[in-house]
Amino acid sequence: MDSYKIIAITVTSIGSLLAVINSTSLLISLPTIMISLHTTFFFVIWILVIYPLVMTIGAPLFGRYSDFVGRNRLYALGYLFFISGSIIASLSPDVMILLVARLLQGVGGALLFSNSLAIIADAFRQDELKWAIGTNSLVIGIATAIGPLVGGILTAINWRYVFAFNVPFGIAGYVMALKLREIEKRKVKINWKPAIFFSTFIVFIVIYLTFSPPNLWLNPVEVIYLLISVVSFVLFIFLSRGGDDSLIDISLFRIRSFATQSVATFLNSITRYSALLIAIIMLQGPLGISPLESSIMVIPYAVSLSLSSYLVGNINTKRFEGHLIYAGLFLSFFGSVVLSLVRNVNVPFYLGLVMVGFGIGLFYTPSNAILMSTAPPDRRGSAAGIRTVILNLGSVIGMSMVFTIVALYVPETALSSAFLGIKIPGFEAVKLSFLKGISITFLVSGMASLLAFLAVLGEKLAETNKK
Repeated sequence: MDSYKIIAITVTSIGSLLAVINSTSLLISLPTIMISLHTTFFFVIWILVIYPLVMTIGAPLFGRYSDFVGRNRLYALGYLFFISGSIIASLSPDVMILLVARLLQGVGGALLFSNSLAIIADAFRQDELKWAIGTNSLVIGIATAIGPLVGGILTAINWRYVFAFNVPFGIAGYVMALKLREIEKRKVKINWKPAIFFSTFIVFIVIYLTFSPPNLWLNPVEVIYLLISVVSFVLFIFLSRGGDDSLIDISLFRIRSFATQSVATFLNSITRYSALLIAIIMLQGPLGISPLESSIMVIPYAVSLSLSSYLVGNINTKRFEGHLIYAGLFLSFFGSVVLSLVRNVNVPFYLGLVMVGFGIGLFYTPSNAILMSTAPPDRRGSAAGIRTVILNLGSVIGMSMVFTIVALYVPETALSSAFLGIKIPGFEAVKLSFLKGISITFLVSGMASLLAFLAVLGEKLAETNKK
């Protein structure tokens, strides 16, 4: 392997490591941060959600823009944003400063994540691409595995170290990113109008889902949020039709495999990001387990994800790509069903985590290889940006869904206490309601992967009927 390929895989792996570990380590720290900064349950949601929200908005813009101005400049800039956000977050005196810091991290994460696969696709031949993506997926799996453990250990010392941990890795990544080569740039203007409406759509749908409990969703103000979101989405689609200057290159969705894998990736990412969050909330909330112990208990999920990503990426599985995708999606669904039946830490709990993690790993690498390889070389930046949007939109929807469904079963006045595991009067009744909400959330999370399975199967059946 030549030296540039080593640089490309290393620098993108560091970026992926930071982008993922920043989210998974924070999951463990949320209750401690809530107490330390004297904030509320719904502000805690936004500490978590604002990062993937900004990544969702920024990814298509930065992915598209990288095709025109070059990837290495934007990738290096991503590290600078991420480092700045991490330093500010580690010093935050209150929740509002922390939210601003998380916003900066989100900008950095969008710059890093939206360009990583495009940089890999530029550096490696098509016959090497699956190995490279598999290696990157392995790093993501490892970050998912060690993230909760790192979060548990650092939170036991001081939650601020969860953010400070990112800084030395960010500096190393920035130095290496300066060595990336530029591809040939395309001289095309970007139409900013779709970007504005896309951003408005994402922001207002998340506000609608998280600012108020579900029983208030039909209030006039909440309905206005929803209407703004829907109208913005319709205008975004209308303005993105045709033209090479659209924010999201909708023409890519005319490629059937690209469109199908995009839908499947979105649905599976709901499972991917919500399952771990649900498990951690269950452990630290109603079961009252410490952050460090909780981080150890969810390791099987991420280890199985890492293992399956590694196996798929390093074995010649071209003939079996479709079977791996089917198996991964169904295993994610079935594991979620098993977890929905669990009320304590036992063998089925660990078995469910392993099935979900292993299934996601089986699906992720072949699906992303198909998605990136079907995109024309000069539009891989756009394809990578779309992929990042899909992943992070799934993350935002998945995380919001967790809090929304739980809020349906637990009174608003008891939510914070239940989330922190504080035993208030009537705690046992609240605990049972909380666990019921968690059970339903696991089921909904699994249904997302089942729908992805049906979408991929539907494409296969359509191809078979054509023949």
